[in-house]
Amino acid sequence: MKETMSSPGHGHERGSEPIALPFPTMVASGASRAGTILRLLCFLTAGANMGGNALLMFAHEPLFRWLGLAQPADLYTFTSVLGFSFTSGVVALLIALRPAQAAPLLVVGMVGKGLFALVTMAFHLRSPLPWPWLAFGAWDAAFVGVFWLYLVHLSRPELLVLNRGAIVPGGDRPRTRKALLLSYSLSGNARAAVAHVEAGLRSNGYECTRVSVQPVERALFGFPFSSFWSFGRILVRAVLRRRAAIEPIDVAPDHDHDLIVIVGQTWMVGLAAPVEELFLDERTRGIFEGRDVAIINVSRGLWRRSQAMLASHVQAAGGHLIAASAHTNPGTEPFRTLSLFVFLAFGGKVPAWVPRWLRMPQSLEPWVQAQLEQLGERLALRSRVLLSAEVMARLGALDDRFARMPRRITEDTWETMVSPVVRPMAARGSGPEASA
Repeated sequence: MKETMSSPGHGHERGSEPIALPFPTMVASGASRAGTILRLLCFLTAGANMGGNALLMFAHEPLFRWLGLAQPADLYTFTSVLGFSFTSGVVALLIALRPAQAAPLLVVGMVGKGLFALVTMAFHLRSPLPWPWLAFGAWDAAFVGVFWLYLVHLSRPELLVLNRGAIVPGGDRPRTRKALLLSYSLSGNARAAVAHVEAGLRSNGYECTRVSVQPVERALFGFPFSSFWSFGRILVRAVLRRRAAIEPIDVAPDHDHDLIVIVGQTWMVGLAAPVEELFLDERTRGIFEGRDVAIINVSRGLWRRSQAMLASHVQAAGGHLIAASAHTNPGTEPFRTLSLFVFLAFGGKVPAWVPRWLRMPQSLEPWVQAQLEQLGERLALRSRVLLSAEVMARLGALDDRFARMPRRITEDTWETMVSPVVRPMAARGSGPEASA
């Protein structure tokens, strides 16, 4: 089964043609450019851990003599260390072979490699170790980060498809042709993004209500910052995942908007605190219940974790996640990050004497803005679930029973399990549900 999708999301050049995606394969394997790189890194550490430790096990004496290292004094301890590291390699290999089922193994791998790195450091502080062991510890410490990034990448597999432009069917809530647009903007990037989505929605007949999220601590979260120390405080709070209370918004849980668009930013590889507060505050959490929700992330670069957090919050609050799009500022690293800090330090007005490579634009490019407007147009024309709740429940029960039975399906199974579901659906074929 293939689904053709246009691509308003991150990572596609202006004027790109619609692409055909193998939907199930995309979700199952986590296939994407970043996913491919992370998977290759897992193969790399699997080969290094398994092959390297096997080589040390059987040829450590000539290798140690060649490297000018003392032979291990305790072969039992030496063997157990090699076995532990070899096992970490096996875990990495299993992750690389089956990424769709890799989330639990990634946690195991992070714990294993983290323990090896910590124990290596502890022994080194007690009595200096030869450089090869320090290299092994540094390698495992680096792969704790790699495994963590891969876990973030695979934690929301549906985002791999949504980020390529898919808009999935929404709920069966009546369409009021009204959209609620929520955003918090520090420097104006998110505010501009939501304005372009609003323009697309309005062009196709949607009535839009835009609500700006305001933190209670306006003096701290105001831009330009009153001092650079304020920016430092925000960074520390973002690392520690401290909440940021927000002013009440004039939207009741029983509002009549059928669509919610929410724009989030990345703060220290996580979701911006004022946006996250919408889902943590009981006064605002209920507004997402039963509504179709599209999420948009704008950031300097590292947006995957913040997008996954935003998607999880939406679904935990009872919203129907129908679309996701992520967009970054122009430029390349590390100059994009350095330019951001310069931009923030000067309150958005960078002097002309600052070198050009530290004055990269901190706003979305025009072609990205056009993509956001197109996303709004497509959201206004989105489809919805046409099957009744009863039929959906029957299909869910059928799917569960098929998952528990052997692969070979007999004629008796068809008559006893499939026909009771198919016949009621066929009977509804001429009713209003089918022609909606």
